[in-house]
Amino acid sequence: CYSVPAFFKKYFCNNLNNLIDIPMVKTLCISNETENLISFKEAFGNFIESIESTKSVTFSSNLLKDIFSLYKTNFVNLDINYRILAEFFENFALSTDKDLNDISRSILKENMDNAYFDSLKKMNYYFINDFPSFTNKEKVYTQNNLFRDLEISPNTLIIISDALTYNLAYEFVRNKDYIYDDHNLISDLPSETEVCYNSYFITDEIVQLDDKNRLSLEKEGKDITYVRKWRLEKLKEIFGTAIDFDDFKTDKDYKGIVLWQHDEIDKAIHGSCDNKRLRILTEEVFQTIDYALERGFNILLLSDHGHIPVSKKFMLFDDININKKKDRYLVVNKDENLEKSIYLDNIPLPSYVDIGEKKLAFINSVNSLKEC
Repeated sequence: CYSVPAFFKKYFCNNLNNLIDIPMVKTLCISNETENLISFKEAFGNFIESIESTKSVTFSSNLLKDIFSLYKTNFVNLDINYRILAEFFENFALSTDKDLNDISRSILKENMDNAYFDSLKKMNYYFINDFPSFTNKEKVYTQNNLFRDLEISPNTLIIISDALTYNLAYEFVRNKDYIYDDHNLISDLPSETEVCYNSYFITDEIVQLDDKNRLSLEKEGKDITYVRKWRLEKLKEIFGTAIDFDDFKTDKDYKGIVLWQHDEIDKAIHGSCDNKRLRILTEEVFQTIDYALERGFNILLLSDHGHIPVSKKFMLFDDININKKKDRYLVVNKDENLEKSIYLDNIPLPSYVDIGEKKLAFINSVNSLKEC
């Protein structure tokens, strides 16, 4: 076992492009001065291993349960290891150590991003392009039917954490001693809060476009404006009793359904959020889970959609006549031809979505999504 002289750090930082070929980390005793680099190299090695593991993946089935299985056995580790490594880059960018700061601005970060998206696009392309044809939903729940189809125990805390990705949650779950079931759940649309969040609760409501082409939740011709209150009332309809999490904390004797609507992750990723902040916010979710478990409650942890990192807004619309643009989809006239664009317009809408003579068009691959 050897110690590494101080010049190792300089050598390491000057050879970033050959980082994978530096064969020293696991066989050397590194001084405190290079401790960050050792952890970084280990994270980088884990990331490379997850990249390699996805290269041999083949998609031989379009059954939803098989797609979920592929993600959970291969791609989830790619997502986790990418986030961990990205946090190192963010920390190095803030470091007063010039060598570490140089790492954050090196071509290595760009190469890491490209490797991640090149691997992830295989899963994303297959999923979103086959979304219209997924008819076999064996062992897969849909958002709108979940509360009716899934057996939910009487004393359950239902957490809907806006934009919480599976990999963020799984990173914590795998390090806990929880007894848990890992259900497959598909959203009612590829990614849209106005539909996917509320779809859990919709029974006789509809989603329509308002005069500004915004998706609006309505019942009997009236807009539902206090949506958070409406969701709680719907749970009472479905389960007979339900209270908000704030009331649960003060009512120590309550038994029944509890709803916690957690929006902080979604707020963070729409701001200047970094991966450390995402980890902290996810830790807060699991602190709440531990609190409810201590009170003898089961937990149902849900999300409306996930997220991936993006670098810039995607501004190319291929001369499409757009009624409204959001980052993930367009609202266009039903007769608009999108065959040569980067958008898919054949995603089937849930029965409770009525947008008249318009249609929604979704970005169809990570190649474009990483820039939108």
